[in-house]
Parts: sequence; C-alpha cells; structure tokens
Amino acid sequence: MSFAVFCALIWSVAGAHDLPLTLVMRQHHEPFSYTGIHGQPVGLLVDLWRLWAECTGRSVRFVLAEGNDLENWILDGRADVWTGILPPGTHPKLLFSEPLMMLFRPPLVGTPEGALGIRAVVRSDRTQLLAEINRGFQALTL
Repeated sequence: MSFAVFCALIWSVAGAHDLPLTLVMRQHHEPFSYTGIHGQPVGLLVDLWRLWAECTGRSVRFVLAEGNDLENWILDGRADVWTGILPPGTHPKLLFSEPLMMLFRPPLVGTPEGALGIRAVVRSDRTQLLAEINRGFQALTL
C-alpha cells in the first residue's frame, strides 16, 4: 500500500477539515525555517508540515515571524499553530504537543540536556486541534 493511500485511509476515519491552518515559525532559523530565494518560507519545519498536510488532507499556510512575537501570534489568533524547536512547557493559555520529532545536539547526545523536540503549540481552548495534529503525525510514523 502506498504512503498516500495509507494516509488517506487513516485520515478518512479521523475526519479531515477543509479550513487551512496557519502555522507560524521563527524566521532566520536556518535550516529549520527561513525565507527561500523565491521569497517563500522554506526549511525542515516547512517540509515536515507539508508531509503532515499531505497525509491529513488539511491545507497549511506558513508565516515566518520574529522569535519574540511567536507566542502572541497564537494568543491573538493570527495563527493556529506555533511550531519550532521548543522544550516541554507549561503556560496557562497554551498547549504543547509531545515532540513531533526529536533532535540531538553534541556533546550531550543521548542525555536529556541534549534532546530538543520539534513541537506544536496551540491556544489552550484548541484541544481538538492539538489532537488532530497528533493524529496526523502518528499516521506519518506508522
């Protein structure tokens, strides 16, 4: 069974949505998220979320923003999802996903201090969206 057929079967059970998601990520964060030569967001995070979108059938739109403003994009509703390399966190107005992908930095490879997670962050009133994100990434890893 092809990857696309498998994802379609998994997602048809979960029920995809028609509305595109706006994802905000840090600009100038090569190789993860930055502006490409054609002026469009590119990088490993963009590629990862494009795979998620292909698997789920949900369209996504990418926005690059300054690192100190990313949380505000979620809180004020300009974006649905903040994604990046984030530690596990707690915030009364935000929900953090489990790591969508783990990264390691030397010389601490294999230790908790060396592990970094690519995470998704949504407003605390968007629990269904976080569940949808998790289902999509679980389908990618099956």
